[in-house]
Amino acid sequence: MKILEYTMHPEQELLNIMKNTTLRGNKNIKPFVQSDIYISEITAKDVLPTQYFVLWDQVYNIRVLNDYFMNKNIDIAKLKGFIEYKTLDSEYSLTPPIVEIIDNQPLLIDGQHRVTFFGKNNIPFNAIIINNVPQQYYPYQLPNQNGWKDVQYFDSVLPEGFVRKNLRYTDKETKKFMFREYPLPGIIKIAREHTGKTY
Repeated sequence: MKILEYTMHPEQELLNIMKNTTLRGNKNIKPFVQSDIYISEITAKDVLPTQYFVLWDQVYNIRVLNDYFMNKNIDIAKLKGFIEYKTLDSEYSLTPPIVEIIDNQPLLIDGQHRVTFFGKNNIPFNAIIINNVPQQYYPYQLPNQNGWKDVQYFDSVLPEGFVRKNLRYTDKETKKFMFREYPLPGIIKIAREHTGKTY
């Protein structure tokens, strides 16, 4: 992963972007416009994962990013804003993990590989916390029933037929409708080292 250039964006810009998140099913709906959104330091044990897998090649890529930015005196665990960076294949945004408080449960909506990297290295990290999400706009993900104990680890590919997540909504259209579209520049997923593809 060769990073060509990067730009640091401040906390208030990130919070404004999160406020302006829309739903894939209706770009006029902003589910977080009345929500409380803030940055807070937490640990992996403080959140509930919402997917049943971690890919080690993705965790490795987080380590690559961590080491690169550490050499620039930037600690990605302490981000309050976000980093926009460019590689040979595309443009990306690296944010703190995103946590929605749903029914008093801290659901890890985005950033499971980042949180895995931080957790395995006993590193507290900053997260974007979103509270008071209207019930009609709850995320399509449900928390893993047994938290991190339910997570399985694979090198780079999931077994055929592997169930990725426990879904709140049973029909595909509602799931797609509730998908969060964060208006960040570039791609917010991490590029795979050997393919450049994203998850």
